[in-house]
Amino acid sequence: MRNAMIFAAALWSTVALAQTEVVVVGNTPPGGAGDKTWRAFAETLNAKAPGRFTMKMLVRGELGGDDQGFPAIRRGRGHIGIAGESGYSQTLPEASVLNLPFLFSSADECDFVFDTVWTPEAQKLATARGITLLQWVEIGWLELFGKKPILVPGDTKGYRMRAFPYEASQMFLKTVGADAIVLATPDVIPGLQTGLVAGGEFSLLSYLRFSIFSEAPHLTLTEHSYAVSGLFANTQYLNKLSPEDRAALTSAFPDTPTTRRVTRADLAQELEDGTKKGVIVHRITPEQRALWADAARPIHQAVIERLGPEAARIYDLVQEGKKLYAARAAGK
Repeated sequence: MRNAMIFAAALWSTVALAQTEVVVVGNTPPGGAGDKTWRAFAETLNAKAPGRFTMKMLVRGELGGDDQGFPAIRRGRGHIGIAGESGYSQTLPEASVLNLPFLFSSADECDFVFDTVWTPEAQKLATARGITLLQWVEIGWLELFGKKPILVPGDTKGYRMRAFPYEASQMFLKTVGADAIVLATPDVIPGLQTGLVAGGEFSLLSYLRFSIFSEAPHLTLTEHSYAVSGLFANTQYLNKLSPEDRAALTSAFPDTPTTRRVTRADLAQELEDGTKKGVIVHRITPEQRALWADAARPIHQAVIERLGPEAARIYDLVQEGKKLYAARAAGK
């Protein structure tokens, strides 16, 4: 009996030692598609590599926002996780090209360019800079919001508006006459309450999930810029795993078509629910959209020049992708 207990203890010790800790990093608000996605990741990884990983899930911003979470992954404090542009632009600054306002005319066009042109290129750039990009993760369109309706560029003249901490966002708002003020997500509601800002730019996802509408109920569906987060992994960590464990880990996250479908369905439902909570939705006309696009177009070249030659190359690749999409849509 004693020998059996010693054997069992030794066996348990061997199994425990065989387990690899994986620290998962994110900044996901409670509820919605993000929670579902992380649960699916954990369940899939356990199924693909039963008993081989212990997961430390720091997906509620325990390591900070994207600007802290991304460096944590790159430096090895985290092993795999999601970071938005305020994080990954530290390593991929030219990615801001993809956030240029009115670069894409539809979700289908955007999906095509990302899948066929941008994602393979971004993965090569990330690898060359010491981090692994596994895939992009849907956030969705950026919209405008305010304490008043914002329908045409004239409505933003002199208006104090929240901007993201990257070139495309700030230059867009300044170009349409707004007083652009950079604010992190946790500071937006206090900024609205104190009058520091009266509106701004936000993803539909964050506007709804963080109840920004409680202070600024007017939401204009400009769909002017497309936002994604990236699923990144620490390259050195991956290289230390066995081929089987590496394959299991890097394939456990739901794929791009799945995350798109789930996120878009959830956002459609949340927007419908939001209207019952006080969100006042403004859907712009094609003529109004043309006014916004005309106002924003001059900043494309300005942003590219600020970001440098690599950004210009990416912009040209995107334009080629748009031409391919147009030809496909035309049946050529």
